[in-house]
Amino acid sequence: MNKRAFDYGLFFNELKNDPRKREIAIRYENVFGSQKNLTIEDQPFFQNYLSQFSIPFKIVISNDCPDDFDWELMIRYILGSVSTDYKLILDEDWKNHPKGTPTVHIAICVSTAEKNECKMLDELFDLQVLEIFKAYTYEQIKLSLVIKEESDEYKDNELSMKDGLENQLLVYKCREFMMHKEIQSIRNKKNTSIKK
Repeated sequence: MNKRAFDYGLFFNELKNDPRKREIAIRYENVFGSQKNLTIEDQPFFQNYLSQFSIPFKIVISNDCPDDFDWELMIRYILGSVSTDYKLILDEDWKNHPKGTPTVHIAICVSTAEKNECKMLDELFDLQVLEIFKAYTYEQIKLSLVIKEESDEYKDNELSMKDGLENQLLVYKCREFMMHKEIQSIRNKKNTSIKK
């Protein structure tokens, strides 16, 4: 089945035509070159950062969304985002019958001064998914500019945005490790109860 790729070129043109975001798009092209005919996979933020995120579990996606979305890219965006947090939650059916590849839900969490709100990935509608693609792509474009400007301007800065992204990757690796431990614990309990 072909994945419906996020149309990066169309999105970048939208940025250039948006009066509030045009400056970021122009700065991005000044730093990283013309974006004509390029894809997400061509971007430094994908090659140097997002490509390091992958998840070895089956992720539950919405029944209301086409299954031909590039869910792998969406998951990389969620795991690599610095503006939102996420939770990995084992599926209850899998917990009760732990066979095969574990099934995991992802909750996308946004904290504000008033509350912490989480939305399950499998509860999203297709338009919400497209908006999330746009928001996360814009976030990565802006972060790429900050990192480039920091490296040029603040070479001796103690804590840079690049360090922040490296910490985000470490957080993911820790969460993935903890998920593997939980999965192994469930499998061990299930095996122990079968042997009794």
